[in-house]
Amino acid sequence: MTLEAGVYDRRLELTAAQMAEAGMDYMLVGPSADLRYLLGVGLKANEKLTLLVLGREGRAALVALDSMKPLVLPLPTGVEYRGYDFSDDPAKIIAEYISSGQAALPTSSPTVGVADEVLSTFLISIQHLLPNARFTHAAPVLTTLRSIKDAEEVRLLRRLGALLDEVFDEMIGRQISGRTETQVAADIWTLLRKRGIDASHFPPSVGSGQN
Repeated sequence: MTLEAGVYDRRLELTAAQMAEAGMDYMLVGPSADLRYLLGVGLKANEKLTLLVLGREGRAALVALDSMKPLVLPLPTGVEYRGYDFSDDPAKIIAEYISSGQAALPTSSPTVGVADEVLSTFLISIQHLLPNARFTHAAPVLTTLRSIKDAEEVRLLRRLGALLDEVFDEMIGRQISGRTETQVAADIWTLLRKRGIDASHFPPSVGSGQN
């Protein structure tokens, strides 16, 4: 199941507009459901920095290891890829990116919104390099945007619901008793994949018996 072309472009535009209303100059978003919502990129956090830097004027960059590039392209229109290697300081790349856009802002002290799942080890390094910046929560902007579904999202949710009903109907017709929870979950996973549903970020969970 894929979104129509331009969905992520519109989401980024809406996010930038909401940032401006909230007085937020930049936003940092790490691997999470938020990043998937904004870019369609499904990545997991690890010891190497991966962050989307979004400015309220519309400029945006995904900062990540050079080796990650094939996993995330193509990116939405206007989002550039800022790759780095193991000898680089990615926090410095982000700080310089934010500083380079200060001329377009009304203040020399940018307000930077931080999404919930940005790792502190990266955030502290960025804060150290931007001593004049004010850091705040990005959740109020992102939560508002994600809670309001547009027509395309509603269509996909309805389609997904119908497909999940098909999976449920097929599963209740199978032999379940005497099998392990892992085996049943594997069956569900197979049925989801056959219908084009990517469940890697929310795998089937099966529980039975006393807990």
